[in-house]
Amino acid sequence: MPKTGGYTTKMVKMTGEEFQDWQTRMGFNCGEAASALNIHPNTIVRYREKGGPYMLRLACLALYHRLGSIASDQASIEVSLPSNRQAMGDNFQ
Repeated sequence: MPKTGGYTTKMVKMTGEEFQDWQTRMGFNCGEAASALNIHPNTIVRYREKGGPYMLRLACLALYHRLGSIASDQASIEVSLPSNRQAMGDNFQ
């Protein structure tokens, strides 16, 4: 496992249930979730059923914590988030 700052990090994939919970709490339908994550809607369906990679978990966390603006020298992506976001609870922080 990767080491950072003297402690071990564990990269855990996001389960389908966790993804569905995130999507519901964010108030996203499948099209909105696909747009926010910049992926195809069919991929959303797959993530809802089978879960997704660790990077999906990070992307969902970034959107949840309203870190939806990614800027670099080459590109800028703006994501519009719903205003009625619910608390995600202890399992998603």
